[in-house]
Formats: sequence, structure tokens, C-alpha cells
Amino acid sequence: MKAQAPPQTSPQLNFLVAPGGYGKTWWLTAQAARLGGNRIRLDSHRLPEIEKAGLWALLSQELDALGLESPSENTAEAWIKHFSKAAVWVQIDDWHRLENQSSCLEWVQEILRCPQVPFNFTLCSRRRPDLPIAASCASGNAHYLDQEDLKWSQAQAEQEWRKAGLEWSDSALQRWQKQAGWPLGCALEIRYETGQLGESAYETLLNQAIDQLFKDLSQDWQEFMNPARLPELRRWQLAPDQWLPLWRKRLFSHLLLSAQAWLMRALQTDKSPFESQVLLERGLALCKPAEAPLRLSMLTRLAHFASLEARWSDLDQALAEAEPLLSEGYAVDKAAWYYQKANRARQLCQYQEVAQHLKALFDLRADSGAALNLQARGYILQGLSAYQQGEYAQTRRSYQQAQVLAQTEQNSQMLLELEIMLAFLDALQGQENQLPETILEQVAQEPLAAQPMMWLNLTFLRILGEHLDLKLGREILEKVRETSKALNWNFMTPLIADVEARLWRFHKSYDSALRLHEQALALLPENTFESLHARLNLALTCSRLDDKQRAIQTLEEVVKEAEQSGSFSLLREARVALQELCPESAQSKITPNRPKTLIQTPQTSSHLSIRLLGGFQIEVGEAPLTHWPRKKAKHILIQLLFHPHGMHRESLADWLSGSDDLEQALRQLDVHIHSLRKVLEPDRKGKQASEFIHFHDACYSFNWQADFFWDYQSLNEASQEWLKLRENTPDQAYLSAAKALKLYQGPLLPELDFADYWLAEREGLERKISDLVSWSVAWLCQQNRPEEAEEIADRMLSIDPCNETSFAALLEIATFRKSLGRLKRIYHQMEEAFARKWETPPPEELEMLYKRLEKKLS
Repeated sequence: MKAQAPPQTSPQLNFLVAPGGYGKTWWLTAQAARLGGNRIRLDSHRLPEIEKAGLWALLSQELDALGLESPSENTAEAWIKHFSKAAVWVQIDDWHRLENQSSCLEWVQEILRCPQVPFNFTLCSRRRPDLPIAASCASGNAHYLDQEDLKWSQAQAEQEWRKAGLEWSDSALQRWQKQAGWPLGCALEIRYETGQLGESAYETLLNQAIDQLFKDLSQDWQEFMNPARLPELRRWQLAPDQWLPLWRKRLFSHLLLSAQAWLMRALQTDKSPFESQVLLERGLALCKPAEAPLRLSMLTRLAHFASLEARWSDLDQALAEAEPLLSEGYAVDKAAWYYQKANRARQLCQYQEVAQHLKALFDLRADSGAALNLQARGYILQGLSAYQQGEYAQTRRSYQQAQVLAQTEQNSQMLLELEIMLAFLDALQGQENQLPETILEQVAQEPLAAQPMMWLNLTFLRILGEHLDLKLGREILEKVRETSKALNWNFMTPLIADVEARLWRFHKSYDSALRLHEQALALLPENTFESLHARLNLALTCSRLDDKQRAIQTLEEVVKEAEQSGSFSLLREARVALQELCPESAQSKITPNRPKTLIQTPQTSSHLSIRLLGGFQIEVGEAPLTHWPRKKAKHILIQLLFHPHGMHRESLADWLSGSDDLEQALRQLDVHIHSLRKVLEPDRKGKQASEFIHFHDACYSFNWQADFFWDYQSLNEASQEWLKLRENTPDQAYLSAAKALKLYQGPLLPELDFADYWLAEREGLERKISDLVSWSVAWLCQQNRPEEAEEIADRMLSIDPCNETSFAALLEIATFRKSLGRLKRIYHQMEEAFARKWETPPPEELEMLYKRLEKKLS
């Protein structure tokens, strides 16, 4: 790999500045053979000796090997004078590695300060040295060779081709032109033409050499691209040729056609996603067939920039084109592909695929910081996938796994991001996790690209968590908008619109809310979790607009799609909202009596006893609760008990206050919920999750897994058991009926202030008790047990002296006993009871029953 030969009469100073593959080492060898004499050569292989023993000690060893003495003083000036007297000359190779060694730099700088260097000195470097060499070159005292001087001329290339036994043809000329005279590239072309290298080996070696070449030039390339240096560049371009040449079009024309060069341009931080996309597409067009790893790297980045611009079809296409290249790619690019593929599957609610791609990501042998970072982010993505599926315990575990990795890597940015995400998860489940007071300042100090998602999660925390702060939520949402706009992140636009629509709904600005809903849904692709979430949000707005039909239709679609995809975090909220609007809807039906709780809390409180039949009575442990600071806290408890699968926060606030100002109603609800929890759990600490009153997925619910007793529920369970058994096993059915009747201590919530809220439940209970009494009395009479039947009827009358079902039962029992006297006594008792309580005669149905039975006995 010969370059331009050293001149026979060269100046004392020689500088060779060119990247690898330009024959600098051959030039030094040829110079040594020509000059002979006492030569000292230093290169990067001697760097450990220099760092260990020092430069002067190493030079002393070299002089000893030449049979020469060392100077008495170890200074740069002393060594320069000594080399001049001893006729020693110096070659330094790999200066780009030695220049960071202070003693080497000091010595070379002193040599160059000499008006006339007293010995022959040659320095080689892969990068332009930061040394005062321009003046020496301009005066003619130095010989400067760069890549233009060291490259093969056409004549030299023709000579080397013929020396290898090849003809100098048009094809050979094109190969020389393709390499722009680069000696190493031309040598590889010759070896390929002579058959010493196969096509694959040739492409691999050539690409490796170009990669190294680009690394050698990258520092200068960045300086050349710096706009601040343009005036300086113009001045240098006007300078004589012997001055230090800078970047010009004639330098490495093949570099401008390098795919990797375009990749590096695309990754510059000042590029927008669109600009990066254009540059990457240019680079892809230049990729050679053997450059599969580079092509994979470009495609994964194209997919990333497509996701930032919400170009989902381009994202899918880039990932599909990249998939066949995975086996040949670098670990970091494989990690990027698996991460993006998993994230895309998460968007589409394809949770099994998410798990598969994340497993492949975690199984990778990460050999770089970037790959390790993607694996840590993979755990965050795993947590998001679990969150969408309603598996909040797994979400927390995945976030904590990411925290461990971030702490190990001392990744403060990721740690801050996870701190916010865990706080939001706590708030979503009604737990308090106080972020630092300086959290907003901390986020603002992060790099711009890290801010939008942190701001968005803080917005969610303020408006979706249990404790609302809508004013702060609005302020933070503006920061989401500003930072996303600055970054040209188009994918954030519909997410911002969806959140903003919720804020307008809270303020009763329904027209603005609907406009933002439509904007979000128009930009969000169908069949994605984000689209499902936006449609649920739209349905909640429609329900407040009294557009019940559209709300129900949208909620039924969301429930169906969420259930099919396994997106249970949305399913719960949508189903509760649908139940409130349309209890008879097939999509709102949920069969279990006691729904499984989604929040696991340790049972630390005492047993809770709730009695609503015959009066409102709550006991914690064995102590009755008599002090309720807020009466509406009772109402909330009862309302949640009668909504076994919870109530949406907005619906509960409406029901409780009836206020047109939803924001104010939500704040009042927060106060009453706090009061209720304090009454039921006086020892509960503020940051602990409530054992009895849960908040989850924007819904409040009673914790059905807690240690509690509720008379109304137990009576219902016994009644359902009776209904199931009465046809085939009436004796077992009677035991269930007796249990239910024993639990009945009177009407549901007879207190006046509760009367209107649960009238339907009260009337339903009365019908149920009537059926139980009638069936039990009839069955006991069939079993010839009239005394037990009378006991049931008498007990019901002791609770309600005008109980029509019980009087009817007693009349039937008297007839069964064939006692006309008993029948008449019961009738007179009935007349007195109705006259005393209502000042009316018995109901017509009872009068007719009595007359029929009297006639029968007569």
C-alpha cells in the first residue's frame, strides 16, 4: 500500500496527516531506509512505557540502545540540543493518541518553537494535530502531506494494477475513481480482482476500513459542519496550498456517499424528526447489500422518528423491513427493534406479542450502554402493558425493576421519570405518594426530549388521581404542549387534546370538550389503547350532555373491545359508567355478588358490621359508630354498597351534590370520602390505602374482600339460595328462607333522610320478604307445622303491625286449623292495627280473603 515516496532532500520537519489506510507507516519505513543513522521512533505502542516511566526515561533507553549518552538535564530544551549534537533524528507515529500525554506534547511544542529545528523530525497523525505548524509549512521549512498527497495517482494505480498481473481497463479506472485514490481501498480492489478475496470478505473488510476512516475523521467532520467556523474556512480556502488544508469537496468523495455518514447526520441533536427521516432515507438508498447491520440501524431509527411524527404505517413498514436483518445486527439495534415492536404491540393491545418481544429484549446480551438503557426501558414498557391490562401489582413490580437498573447505571433522568409514574400509579389507586415540592423545577432541568412524557404523567397525576388539582393540571398540560411542539412530536397532539377535553368537561364547556374529543379521535389510529381511552372520555362527556344514546352506544363498543383485547383497566371504568346509564345493557351485566377487589390492602382494621334493616347501625369491632362529622359520608357508604362494582367518580359527585359545577362537586366528594374513611378507620395513616373504601380506575368502590358483615347482602344471599333450592329440595330451601327472615329486622333504612335515595331497593326487599313469608307459611302448613308458621307471621307483625303478608298468612293458618274463632280474632286484630296506624279499614284484598275463608269455614 505505497504512497508518495519521501523526497530525496526533505526539510527537517515532516508532517503526515491522513486517516488510516493512506500508507503513512510505509512512508516512515521508506524514510528510515533512506536516512539511516541514529533514529528514535515513538508510537502508541510505547504509550504504557511513557505513562509508567516517563518520556525522558524512555528516550534514555533508546539512546542506550544506540550506544549514546543521555543529557544531564531532563528538560525539553536539553533533549533538543542533545539530539542535535548526537545527530539523532525522530519519528513519531500515532500522534493522535500520544498528544494527550503531557510530557510528549510539551517536548513536541518546544521542537516546533525552534526557528530552525536542528534535527530531522517527522510526525504522523490520523487527525489534524493541534500544533503551530502552519508557519513552518508556509516558510518552506516543513513538508506537509495530507490525504490528497498520499493517495494513489492514476499513474501509480495503473502501475500497481499491472504489477498484480491485472489489465488497466475501464473497470479498473472506475474502481480507482470509486476509492478516490485511497490506498487501502485500492489495495482491497486489487485483491478482489485477483481472487484473493471473495465478494463477502471484500465488502466486510472495505466497510470496516470505511467505518474506521469515518471515526478518524469524525472530529474534523463535526468541526467542518459547525456554522460558526465558516468564516475561518473561507480564509483557509484562499490560503496557499502549502498551508494546512481543511475540508473541501475533493476530500473523500466516497465519504459523502457513505451510508454511515448520512446516519451520523440524521442523529445530530438539532435535527427535527422529519429532517432525520429524510437523511436516513438517503442513507438507506446508499446501503450496500453487505451492510445489513448498518441497514438495521437505520431502519430502527426510521421507525423511531416515524413514531414521533405519528406516521404509524411508516413505522410498521420500517419494522417489517428490519426484521429479516436481526440475525446480522448489533445488539443495540436488535434491542431497539424489539423495544419498538413491543411498544407497537402495546398500542394495539396485543399483549401476548408484547410479552414475546420483551422477553427477546431481556434475553439479549447487552454490550453497550444504549442497549442496557433499552432493556431498562423495556421494564417500563412491561409496566405500561400490565397497567393497560389492569394488573397494577405487576405494573409496580416492573417499574421497580426499572428503578434498580436505573440506579445501577446512575440514570437520574429515568429515576425521576419512574418516581412520577409510581406516584401516578399510587394516585390512581387512592394512595398518597407525595412528590418533592421541587418536582416541577426538576423536570424543567431535564433535557428537552425527556420532558414531554414527564409533564404528561404529572398532568395525569393531577386530573386522574383521586385528589384533583385542576388548576395545576392545566398549567402542566401547557408545558406538555410547549415541549412537544418544540420537538415536533406530532404523536402527542391527540393525547393532549384528549386530556384537555376532560378539563373542559369539568368546567361545563361541553362544546369545547366535544371539539377536542373529535380532534383526538381523528388523529388516533383505531384499535389502539389510546383510541379506546379517548372514546371512553367522549362517552363521559356525552353522558353529561344528556346525549344518553350516544354515550351508551360508545360505552358498549368500548366495553366490548376492551374485553376482547384484555384492556381491563378501561373495562372497569367503562362498565361502571355503562351500568349507571343503562343497567339493563347486556354489556353492563356482571354476575358475581362480590367482585374481586383490584387493590390489595392488609387487613389491619377491626371487623366492620353494617346493619341497614330496621335502622342504620355501623359497628367497628364491637363499638357502635355514633359520631358522623359529615352526614353525607353515610350516604356515600350506602350508595357504594348498593353499587357492588363501584361508581364512577364523576357520577358519584353528581349524585352527592347535584351541583352544576363538576369541579366543585369533585372537591366536595373528596372531603366526604376523607371523612368516611376517617370514621371507618380512625387509626389509618394518611398515605395508607383505605381498607374499606377503594379508588381505582376513576371509580370508588367498597372493598368486598375486607372483614365485614352487611345484613342486606347476607339476606339477599340466603334468598337466592332459597330460590335455587325450593323446587327440588324444599326442606333445604326452608332453612335458607328461615335464615333470610331471621336477618330481617325491619324496612331498609326507615329513617326519613334516607327514604328517597333507595326507594327501589326498599320496595324490592319488601317484595322479597313477602314471597319468603308466603312460601314458608305454606310449606310449614304442608308439613303440618302450623305453630312454626304462626311464629314467622307474628314475628313479621312485631316488626310491622300492618304487614299485609303476615295477616294473610295468619288467616290461612287459621283456616288450615279449621278454627273459625281464631280466624275472627285475627280479623279483629287486623282491623285495630290498620285503624290505629292509618285510621283506615284493612285493604280490600285482605277483606276479600277474610270473607272467602270465613265462608269456607262456615
